[in-house]
Amino acid sequence: MVKRLLKLSILIPIFLVVEILNYLGFLIDEIVYPAYRKLTIKSPVFIVGMPRSATSFLYTLLALDTEKFTAMKLWEILLAPSVIQKKFVCLVARIDKHLNNILRKTFIRLDKRILADYSPIHPMSFFKIEEDELLFFHIFTTGHLLFWFPSIKKIYKNIRFEEELSERSKLRHLGFYRRCIKKHLFTFGQGRIYLAKSPVHSSKINSLKSFFDLFSDFI
Repeated sequence: MVKRLLKLSILIPIFLVVEILNYLGFLIDEIVYPAYRKLTIKSPVFIVGMPRSATSFLYTLLALDTEKFTAMKLWEILLAPSVIQKKFVCLVARIDKHLNNILRKTFIRLDKRILADYSPIHPMSFFKIEEDELLFFHIFTTGHLLFWFPSIKKIYKNIRFEEELSERSKLRHLGFYRRCIKKHLFTFGQGRIYLAKSPVHSSKINSLKSFFDLFSDFI
């Protein structure tokens, strides 16, 4: 309990600063890159299944075909969900290449240190593709919040998506998700198929299918 409170006392202020920057990015997108809204998400592929059922392996395998598929990396999901942030990160990365990748090497060291605790359960890296369910941290509607706040019963509704949430909440949830996918495709993946994977998506298959049209594929 004490350890969790200590972690929260450090993580929550960082989280709030990151979210302020994220929402500033969302606002700038609507002014500078409104064209992302017109982009069509063609036949996205959703990989669903119970945890520990090899969905991550399939996700990684399909994502190797970068000519056909595109997927979000963890840095993009958590730290750069907006178009302006993605473009800024790409610009910094290009400049960093001319500086012997000083920033990249530093971030790799931090990456290993920050995410080391998760490796035995689910190896993670900011440089690798990850479950885009984590996008919903930005609107506080992900079941992953239970790792931080296990005693808040309202969070459990997000796990029982189809049964517990109102139609209005579902539309808000999926509308935000669709905008984030469009922002990704607008920046990185125009002409490619969006690829997503999350065990949590199993609880919202019907809503995802109807929201992204009947041409979406589920594996």
